[in-house]
Amino acid sequence: MTSNGEAVLRHIRLILDSEKKLREEVSLINCLCKGTVKLGAVNSICVNYFPDIIRTFNKNFPFIDVHIYQGGYRDVEIKVADGSLDLGFVSYPTFEDVPSTVLFNDRILCITPPGFHPSNDGFVTVDDIQKMDFLLSRNSYDRSTMEFIREKKLLANLKHDISTDIVTITLVENGMGISIIPELVLQNQNHKCSIYPLKEFAYRKIAIATPPNQMLSPSAKNLWLIYKTTSISVWI
Repeated sequence: MTSNGEAVLRHIRLILDSEKKLREEVSLINCLCKGTVKLGAVNSICVNYFPDIIRTFNKNFPFIDVHIYQGGYRDVEIKVADGSLDLGFVSYPTFEDVPSTVLFNDRILCITPPGFHPSNDGFVTVDDIQKMDFLLSRNSYDRSTMEFIREKKLLANLKHDISTDIVTITLVENGMGISIIPELVLQNQNHKCSIYPLKEFAYRKIAIATPPNQMLSPSAKNLWLIYKTTSISVWI
């Protein structure tokens, strides 16, 4: 598509979005509370947060449909930026220029094969990681985590470049290397890996992003409110 075509498409999306918000405002005035919310996030957020959020939301707003989009960090950001999503759970700082509010820090932990013993009890050092084959779990890393990996030269012993968390976890628990991974990814996972905090604290910042130059629809505002009331305990 040409640049002129993309500009026209953006204007068309803004017009359609404004029309949708107007319909929702009318529905609220008429006490119908109808509408649609398009919500996006990476896999670990979808698994750990969306069930409770959407269950509570559906109970309070049964006539508002929630559409979930699960993708990578950049995928979600791009769809928020072009207005395809109303709300997106992203990593901060973002690549796209989208309004973002940081919600909480998600620790980066080290996973090791069962029976692994770090040089210091209770945590893993960069030296511990550099002595073993390193597994890169690409889709789990945001920009900050990749900067940490490069800064500590963890790619020097890169053995496997993996795109899915479950494969990384399976290879580690079978003794094929060591990896670092966000804490949320490891929740609700049935695995045999040993888990250690890193000596040098690292984390990804999870934020909520909204489309630029657009007001949130009433439906999206209600979903945002439900998130804050059901997940307040994990905020920074």
